Parts: sequence; structure tokens; C-alpha cells
Amino acid sequence: HHGVSSVTTPLDVALKLAAYKSFSDLSPVLQFANFTATQALLDEIGGTATSCIHVIDFDLGVGGQWASFLQELAHRRAAGGVTLPLLKLTAFVSTASHHPLELHLT
Repeated sequence: HHGVSSVTTPLDVALKLAAYKSFSDLSPVLQFANFTATQALLDEIGGTATSCIHVIDFDLGVGGQWASFLQELAHRRAAGGVTLPLLKLTAFVSTASHHPLELHLT
């Protein structure tokens, strides 16, 4: 789809990111949702001998939900003694709803 983006300028991108950060700082809902999703993925990784995990994200947003997950994987890898699966993260996004600058920053 080649529609007009709802975020049309770099300033709009900055304002959207600022609004997202403000919401994240003020409300525990977003942090709780990210924590529980991350914990579910980590539990699955810890309980399986799978060599590869493919996560498909249909609403990447600003990508903040993946930071703690990737940080925990890096920590586990650095600690050693744990075999981690290969991780592939695929994000589906639309230029109709995301400005190219926003996607680049994410």
C-alpha cells in the first residue's frame, strides 16, 4: 500500500517518539506488557532444545519491546554455559503508518 503516512515529517517522528516515551514513563501498562512477553519468550528458550527461533512482529512500533529481550539474551550468552538458539526477528510494517525516518531509527 502506498498511502500517505500519518507521520509526515521528521518533527512528527520526534513528537511521536516523545509521546511514546512519556506514556512509557507514566504508565506501568506498557512496561508490564513488555516484561511478560519477554519472560514468556525466555521461558520458552530455557525449556527447549530448539536451535532456531523465528519471531514475527506485526506491530513493531518503536521497537522498544525488544530491547530487554535482546539484552537478556546477550547477558545469558556472556555468562556462558548456556546454548542459545539462533534468533530471527521479522517485522512487518507499512509506510502508510510509519515514516521512513521512524523505521530507520527503530
